[in-house]
Amino acid sequence: MITVIAMAAYTFTTFTFAIINLVKYKKYNNAVYSSAKTISLIAGCVSILTLETAMLTTFGTTESRYFRNIIISLTGFAVVSFAITMAIIMIIKGKINLKKNKQPKI
Repeated sequence: MITVIAMAAYTFTTFTFAIINLVKYKKYNNAVYSSAKTISLIAGCVSILTLETAMLTTFGTTESRYFRNIIISLTGFAVVSFAITMAIIMIIKGKINLKKNKQPKI
């Protein structure tokens, strides 16, 4: 039980700082900062999935095993979908920036 509490503290701290840093570094309009902070946010989401798994295993006594599997699968699907969406957005923004910064040949 203490381990789950420590995981919860870590997860909420990581996720909170990931959101704060993503907003703070957005104004710099730098691709490296933006992608690093996006990866940090995705790591926070994975940490939430890990916390959910630990909490359902530790405290989930009344639910059936199928309920845990469904909830963890849905959250995992949401995290993976978010990661793929953010990756696609970063790829599109990178291509747009490369086209803008392309210099004509002399």
